[in-house]
Amino acid sequence: MRLAAIDRLDDTEQAILGTLAREDIDPRVRRAALTRLADVDTLGVIGRADADPQVKADAIGRLQAWASESDDLPLAGRAVAAIGDERPLAQIARMTKHEPVARAALDRLGDLKAVAGVARHAAHESVRLAALARVCDAADLEAIATHTDHKDVGLAALERLQDASAPLLDGIALRAKNKVISRRAKAIVKERAAAEAERRATQDAIARRGTLLCDAVDGLTRIRDAARVRAEVERLEETWREVAPQAPEELAQRFAAVVARARAHCDDLVRQEAMEAERRAALTEALTPRQRLIDAVATLDVADTGALTPVRAEWDALAPFEAPEVDALARDYASAVRAYEDRAAAHQRALDARAQIGALLTEAAAIVDQPDLDGARPQWNAAARRWRELAHDAPPDAATLEQYQQLDQRWRDRVAEARATAERSATEQLSGLLELQQRAEAVAAQTDAPLKDIERVLRDLRPAVEGVGALPKSDAAEALAQRLRHLLGELTPRARELRDTDEWRRWANAGIQEELCKRVEALRDLTDVSEVSRQLRDLRRQWKAVAIAPRDDADTLWARFKTAQDEAQVRVDAHTATVAVEQTENLAKKVALCEQAEGLAESTDWIPTAETLKRLQLEWQAVGPVPKDQANDLARRFRTACDTFFTRRKTDLAQRKDEWSKNLRQKEALCEKMEQLSESTDWTKTITEIKQLQAEWKTIGPVKRNKSEALWKRFRGACDKFFERYGHRHEIELQKRLGDREAVCTTLEELVPAPPIDGETAAAPPDDLIQRVEDAWRRWRNMPGSGSEALAPIRNRFETAIVTLLETYPQPFEGTRFDLDNTRNRMAALCEEVEGVLRGTIPTAQLGSSPVATLASLLKESLAANTIGGRVNEESKIRAAADRVRRAQHQWRDLGPLFGDEGRAFETRFHRACRRFFEQHPQFEEQRPPHRGGGGGRPHRPQGGRPENRQ
Repeated sequence: MRLAAIDRLDDTEQAILGTLAREDIDPRVRRAALTRLADVDTLGVIGRADADPQVKADAIGRLQAWASESDDLPLAGRAVAAIGDERPLAQIARMTKHEPVARAALDRLGDLKAVAGVARHAAHESVRLAALARVCDAADLEAIATHTDHKDVGLAALERLQDASAPLLDGIALRAKNKVISRRAKAIVKERAAAEAERRATQDAIARRGTLLCDAVDGLTRIRDAARVRAEVERLEETWREVAPQAPEELAQRFAAVVARARAHCDDLVRQEAMEAERRAALTEALTPRQRLIDAVATLDVADTGALTPVRAEWDALAPFEAPEVDALARDYASAVRAYEDRAAAHQRALDARAQIGALLTEAAAIVDQPDLDGARPQWNAAARRWRELAHDAPPDAATLEQYQQLDQRWRDRVAEARATAERSATEQLSGLLELQQRAEAVAAQTDAPLKDIERVLRDLRPAVEGVGALPKSDAAEALAQRLRHLLGELTPRARELRDTDEWRRWANAGIQEELCKRVEALRDLTDVSEVSRQLRDLRRQWKAVAIAPRDDADTLWARFKTAQDEAQVRVDAHTATVAVEQTENLAKKVALCEQAEGLAESTDWIPTAETLKRLQLEWQAVGPVPKDQANDLARRFRTACDTFFTRRKTDLAQRKDEWSKNLRQKEALCEKMEQLSESTDWTKTITEIKQLQAEWKTIGPVKRNKSEALWKRFRGACDKFFERYGHRHEIELQKRLGDREAVCTTLEELVPAPPIDGETAAAPPDDLIQRVEDAWRRWRNMPGSGSEALAPIRNRFETAIVTLLETYPQPFEGTRFDLDNTRNRMAALCEEVEGVLRGTIPTAQLGSSPVATLASLLKESLAANTIGGRVNEESKIRAAADRVRRAQHQWRDLGPLFGDEGRAFETRFHRACRRFFEQHPQFEEQRPPHRGGGGGRPHRPQGGRPENRQ
């Protein structure tokens, strides 16, 4: 009755609805009132304080829906403030479309794990970054960087992990979902490696530099200059002070040793240099007078023949001194004396040569000015040879040399000018003769060469044959002269024969010209101007054929013919002008029609264009004639334009019909595929296939207009249907899961007998009770997604059904996996076994149940320790322990259910022990079997490691 009363209440009765939702004793009534309640504060109170879990869940669900989906931001903010549960707040922070609402939900979160989840999944960047700022745990930061799809928060989390260990960064680089984050993690690892490599390189560089300094100091012992050694030692010590703070101790000791050796070497050099200085002083005293005498010999005047005598006397008086340098100066003195004597002899020869050069220049000037160049050539060559001899003995002064060079240049200019003149004259004459030869050969090659051309060539050939002899004697000149004489002999008789023939032709043409004059004069009587024009063209052609006439009558006949033809031409020109005007007008009309037709030839507007072209064809036929030289081209041009269009129209129509049919079939096939996919629940794969179908739809061409719109609506409707279902995919999946699980619960509940009426005996269990419960249990465990809050009621229903069956029929389930006492004992034993392995001890009671392989391994290790005296292989012990833990996991997976807090406590204890073992021995972690499901449908955390790092 209260439920019916709630349905009849108006929505404005919020106070009554709120009272019922808070205070009614029946949870169903409270839930019904809750669905009509619009007061945020009241919903918040119910969500925090109601005793029924489902009522609380409904209230929080409505607040969560307002916070996530409402466009009223104040209402959404109040809804967030009214929610007291961490989980819906985390979902709002992650999924709401309004950023302020998401920030408000985040601010209310206190669970750092939930805050980390918001940082990973929130839809708004500012919310993700704000959540990240509250995350401090390195493991949570690693999970965010590894599993987030958002680049911004992943990179920010990675930046906060820059000081983390290299394995952690390597793990992020390998497992990060976002490629940008993965690349950044790899870059950080590379930067660290580069910094480490740089540090090592710096140490290596210091060691190399120190070694080089030691080698450099050690190398100073090979230098013989004490000052240089001392300066280099000081410079290298200054450099060493830069290296010394970071140099190894053994390198510092080596440097000190080599510096000591270098300084000792420097002291030895100083002593040797002092002894060498004394020796050099004595040597200098012996070398100085000798060098002075050598220098004096070099400066003696070659004109003074007695200047060498006192120098020789002083050299002979010097005291002897044994030294290589003194011996070298003695050789230099002998060379200097010989050089002085040679200079004196050369000086005398120069005096004699200078006396002859003046007369030679006067003689050369006279030779250059001689008019007979060929006769003066031997004289000039003799004078030039004499000049070279005298100039070698006595190099002339600048004025004399310039005078001779001017005479030599004048001679060279005269010789070059004469040679150029002769070559130019011969070249020009030879070129002219060759050109004449070509003209003569061309005329001789013509069998019907005109008489005037032959006479012109003969006039040039006769003097040319005589002029060939003046050319320089050569084979080419001789061949040219022979060819010219041959051409002269060939053309002379031909010219004589043509002169005779020309006289006869002139005499015969005179009668023909007389007849042509009469015929052209007769044209005056014709009235048909077209016929006059035709006959006039024919008469002119005939006159050209007989144009040569006797010289006495030629001018008279031509004047008569020209007068008559000019009169006829006047009539023809007037008629031609009139016809030309008409044809020009017709030509312009037909050209315009051609241009219009050509402009329409490529048109795709088929029907109007066809009508236009038909009209243009009628206009073409109505236009008169055009000039004959353009008539055919214009007709062909117009016909080609028309044929192009009509051929294209015919081809296009056939192609479009085929294309429309083909496109129609393709689009209908796509519609069928899309309609099949619209009912799919394989969301990711279906979205990819729909995108492919949409892309394929765009590539298909058009269809007939009367079918295009219907096809598109059909295709689009199927797409919209799928995406509408996709938008509610979570509800669909949840409903499917609920339906499957409800079917299992229904199966179990059907096995629960009705309560016996007073006096009745309890119903006997079905024969296949165990099998049916086993099937229901297996189906329940194999169903996905048992951790959702929406599945909590159905999960409680399942547990209640099984517990009821176990309590109703305890005897059939004894000894089976549904024996609760047996399951409890086995769970406790397995927990103790794994915890014993973790502590390094194995309960003695369990040795009898060890596998054969484990017993054999332990026996083998014991024998080895006893007989060989060694200790048990630790790796083998750990491997045996890992086998025992994995066996315990497999046994745990096969256990039956144990519901309630007791079952959850056992599961938590067992999985914690397994996880701790594999965290201590991660080399065996990949071999672990999947954990046992079940537990009444409760979700289980994977053993070992963080859940975020598991696939």
